Amino acid sequence: MGKEQFEEMDEEMTVELELDDGTNVTCAIITILEVEGKDYIVLMPLDENGQNDDGGLVLSLLREPQ
Repeated sequence: MGKEQFEEMDEEMTVELELDDGTNVTCAIITILEVEGKDYIVLMPLDENGQNDDGGLVLSLLREPQ
């Protein structure tokens, strides 16, 4: 694996979620895990500076888009 590929893997992947109240929150993708045949994603909500000072995480079941 070349140096560029390692640098690309080092970059933080993010997703933007729309909350029930219509606001959006950017989250860093921490990992995706499989538990009893189901896939879950672990996300870390980020503030406007790209930080997470409280250490909070979100665990969500992954589903195929409908």
